[in-house]
Amino acid sequence: MWELRHDLLLFIERVRLDGGVRLPPERDLARKFGVARGTLRKELTELVRSGCLERRTGRGGGSFIRSVDRPRYVEPLPEPPMLITRDLDRAAGVPTWLAEQGHAPGTRVLRATERRANPVEQETLDPEDGKVFAIQRVRSADGIPVSLEEMTLPAQRFPGLLEDSLASVYELMDREYGVRVARCEETILSAVASPASAVLLCVEPGSALHDIRRRAYDSRGACFEISRDLFRADLTRLTTTSR
Repeated sequence: MWELRHDLLLFIERVRLDGGVRLPPERDLARKFGVARGTLRKELTELVRSGCLERRTGRGGGSFIRSVDRPRYVEPLPEPPMLITRDLDRAAGVPTWLAEQGHAPGTRVLRATERRANPVEQETLDPEDGKVFAIQRVRSADGIPVSLEEMTLPAQRFPGLLEDSLASVYELMDREYGVRVARCEETILSAVASPASAVLLCVEPGSALHDIRRRAYDSRGACFEISRDLFRADLTRLTTTSR
């Protein structure tokens, strides 16, 4: 039934864009979409109930596209339990900006291992011994999962890092190793949650995610981090300031 409603809504929008207001007769629509006339009538009734269509009886009657000031191209989302702002102009760790917005940050470390660098990591991070630290974490705000993160660092540059708390790696780098982020390159993509990430983020598979790929550089221009962060799109708003 959802597929039929989806197809009907697309058809209605095409009619609207072509300047039309009246839909074809039910028998023609049922034939077009390959469904029984009774099935089609139920969906049309639901669209009337939702305010998308109106029914007119008598001569010249039928199903008409409801007149609106502006077509609704984006469906409103349910009110989220919280809305978190991710400022793209700042190279700050997740716990920092969660705390600044009044949320209690949480970190669940899923994996923290040392392994051989793959070709891309070897070329980008240039670890002298060919080894990297791979860290995977789930970030939460007030106990609600917000993001799933995968971070890769050159192991030789941060000896003993995995033995410390990994709640805020940026703070640990600054305090213990004197390394700060001087510049970040981030690419933002749209993604959907796989069954595995959906379980960790407490969302339905197929839910929208912000897919942020990041490379961080120090003051000398050396890349010391490759990361991929998946943020829940229903909870996270991305902002940037143009100058």
